[in-house]
Amino acid sequence: MISAPLELKIILVGNATSGKTSLSKVLRGEPFNSKENSTHGIQISEWLLSPTELRNILPGQADMDLQETLRVNIWDFGGQEYYHGTHQIFLDNNAVYVLIWDERHNQNSTVPTELFFDNESVVVPQEHFHYRYWLDSIRHSASGQTSGMPPPVLLLQNKVDLQNGQPRFYDANLLKRYTVDHNSAIRLKYARARKAPDRRYR
Repeated sequence: MISAPLELKIILVGNATSGKTSLSKVLRGEPFNSKENSTHGIQISEWLLSPTELRNILPGQADMDLQETLRVNIWDFGGQEYYHGTHQIFLDNNAVYVLIWDERHNQNSTVPTELFFDNESVVVPQEHFHYRYWLDSIRHSASGQTSGMPPPVLLLQNKVDLQNGQPRFYDANLLKRYTVDHNSAIRLKYARARKAPDRRYR
């Protein structure tokens, strides 16, 4: 009898051009495209991890008795402002959130931004938001009040190489306010079998 695979839902949020689609593709072993098309709406991709792959990527847990495949459902949300209201419908407690941001656009303002459509570069006015805006959005829709535990949020600063290699050190008080663990990491405890009654993350 083949058991149902474990499942994990990852939601990628952040400004347009922050690198959400590129992260999704790299995780799934697809090549990086410097002219990646701008995401519209939501793109859902499947990332399957075998027990051997899980043991290789989980630090200090190589001896775990893993026998099931982990199915990771990656929800890649378009970062354009006009999608934000619709996205709220899909933000809930049953996910692990990855908030991707870069220093250049970590601000509440509209600036000329290079986007790509079919490998063609177009510079358009694009509204961007500070990562606190995205944390507010996540915690408004996924506060954990019904489940008793807010879902994990991972903050990922991208494109550090474009900022002279200088990473941002997060304010501990800000992380505490939004219930973000400074050492946040995805663990198998966030996955449940698809048909399990206590499965939270899908």
